Amino acid sequence: MKTIKNTIYDLVTSNNGRDTVFEAPNEVKTTYDELKEYIDKTYLQLSSLNLNTSDKIGIVLSNSSCMAATYIAITSNFISCPLNPSFTKEEF
Repeated sequence: MKTIKNTIYDLVTSNNGRDTVFEAPNEVKTTYDELKEYIDKTYLQLSSLNLNTSDKIGIVLSNSSCMAATYIAITSNFISCPLNPSFTKEEF
């Protein structure tokens, strides 16, 4: 019987690692293996700052594969708060 994968990390790791997960004009393709590595590195870096899974982490990046990967990497282990990069100082 097939196990249902229900976490973001499970979904990323259940795909063929060589398959493309992100592809956008003028950007390098990203594979599932690369995304998994990015998730792992992001977790280690944020954990080294003594952040825990209940901490909220703001993300301020324009729409791109980098934003998508960063959102997935943070959301896999923490609470993410994507913010519009065109916000004014007062809106942040």
